[in-house]
Amino acid sequence: MTHRKHTLSAVAMLGLAGSLAIVGCKGEEPEPVAQTKTVKKAPPPPAPKLATVEELKAKHGIDDRVMMEEDEAPSTEEERVAVLKFFHAFAVGDSDALQSMMTVADRYALEEMVENGQWAESTGDAVYAIEVRTGSARAGDCALALIEVMDNDDQPQMWYYEENAGRFRFEAVSTPPDILDRLSGADWIQAWHDVIAEELALADEPDDVYEIPQVNLDDGDSGSSGAPSGGPAAAPGRNMPTGPSRGAPGRGTNPAAPGGR
Repeated sequence: MTHRKHTLSAVAMLGLAGSLAIVGCKGEEPEPVAQTKTVKKAPPPPAPKLATVEELKAKHGIDDRVMMEEDEAPSTEEERVAVLKFFHAFAVGDSDALQSMMTVADRYALEEMVENGQWAESTGDAVYAIEVRTGSARAGDCALALIEVMDNDDQPQMWYYEENAGRFRFEAVSTPPDILDRLSGADWIQAWHDVIAEELALADEPDDVYEIPQVNLDDGDSGSSGAPSGGPAAAPGRNMPTGPSRGAPGRGTNPAAPGGR
């Protein structure tokens, strides 16, 4: 019995020593480092799908004769709708709808065209197709249209447009003479502005001037009161220009475009 007690005591002491050893080991362990959880942010919502030209034409009842390729169309749906509606008014001959989208000066020009019959002759049933392309220039956003009129030459037009308080306004760009034959390259909008710049440069050139031939008024009589032989008939040094002066580019030659002539 005594031997067993000693054995139990030894086991008990060994267990206590083991417990102390465990406690000592735990005290020496480094404190755990708190881990920061990375919270993944939700991805931004996808951009709304841009309606195609054909979808917008169907939605807003745009005449099929108005055509605009996707790579030639504006980058926002609002602009696309405004441009399509604007040229739709040409296709169906709706002058009232067109006036609501024009600047004041172009409204007056349109009213004159309606009164003299040019509007009816160049729009509505007379239109075969309207090809539209858009882009930007230093002066603003542009819409260029080639209007194919039956039994007539193609009629190019270009307009600046801008949005203000949710409403779009269109302003006619001057149409230089023979503009269709002078457009080249892929960017017709830039080419149009290049032609306008050429016309303005020509307008700044001085007019041609000529000197009036000097006339000898001496009839051979030394007592004559006429001018001396070889004297000028006009004031000395005065050059008289002849021919009309070259003015700035006109408002265009397109009868279908308000502001044209």
